[in-house]
Amino acid sequence: MANIVKLFKVNKLGPIGLLAACASFVGIFLPWKQTKIDLVNGTLEPLGWIMAILIILYVLLLFANFKWNILLGFAMLIISVYQYLEIRASMTVDPDIQMKYGLYVIMISSLVMALSKLLLFRKKKTQAPPPPPDLSQQSNQP
Repeated sequence: MANIVKLFKVNKLGPIGLLAACASFVGIFLPWKQTKIDLVNGTLEPLGWIMAILIILYVLLLFANFKWNILLGFAMLIISVYQYLEIRASMTVDPDIQMKYGLYVIMISSLVMALSKLLLFRKKKTQAPPPPPDLSQQSNQP
C-alpha cells in the first residue's frame, strides 16, 4: 500500500479514488435491471460503454495528478442517475422490469470518486503571522 501512495505525489486520497473507480468499473458488469427474459448490465447499454471510457480516463488522470478529473466523477454520477431515472420510467410502462444493484454501486462509487478529488480543492489554513513586538515598553533612552 505504501508503494501505491508514493505513486500519488500530491493526492493522499488517490487510493480511495482508485478503489472507487475499480468499484464503478465492476458496477458496469453487474446487473442493472431484470426483464422477464434476461438481466441487463452496462455492457448492453450505450451509456455503460461511455462510463467505462470515463473510468479509464479518470484512472489515467489520477496517476497524472490532474485534479480536474473531479469533473469525470461528477459526469459518472450524472450519467448513472440519468440511467437510473430512465429505468424507473420504463418500470412504470412494463411492470415486469425490476431494478438491480449495479447502478447503485456505480452511483455510490462515482460520488466517492468525485469527493476524493473535491477534498483537494480545500485551501490549507494559513497561520497568522506573529504579532509585532510591543514598542511602548521599550526604553526610549538617547
